[in-house]
Amino acid sequence: GRNMQALGTYCLKEIEKSFQLLDEAEKMARELNEMSMLSHNLHIRAMILNHQGKHQTALPIINEALSVCQNRIPFRTNTYVFITAQAIFEHLGKIKDCKKITQIFMKEIPKPEEESNYKVLINYYSSLSRYSVMAINHQEAVNYFEIIIYKLGKKEEMPYNYAVHLSIYARCLLFTGEL
Repeated sequence: GRNMQALGTYCLKEIEKSFQLLDEAEKMARELNEMSMLSHNLHIRAMILNHQGKHQTALPIINEALSVCQNRIPFRTNTYVFITAQAIFEHLGKIKDCKKITQIFMKEIPKPEEESNYKVLINYYSSLSRYSVMAINHQEAVNYFEIIIYKLGKKEEMPYNYAVHLSIYARCLLFTGEL
């Protein structure tokens, strides 16, 4: 409802209205003790702030979303929250926190070849590729991006996310001298 409306409003460049809608949705989620709605709300708020370059402001919000997810919501239903957290950590140069997110993915999805949910797999490999880029292991990142782009992304991923993966993949290919 309001969370997605807020995201759509933000995309239409109505920033103040977007945050008003997020405020309403957050208040309702907290009053109803609806943790899934709350984590989604905090995720969208942090994602918008991250997009605006307000990484430090987004940090406590995404940390709260992570806390809600880790304590009350099944991991596979909220992998996108972990990916947004990792993006914020990346922007802030928090390599150890990025590594922790990757370790959570590896713990929760010990056998990716047996996972059937494409979105979960895309987020799994996105986490591994992001951390590989930060750890300056571009060849490893290339391998993960190729899994996303050539095996998974064409089946399930939204075009915008697919384009983002392609651009980071190209950057890694430049670093490894393959492009």
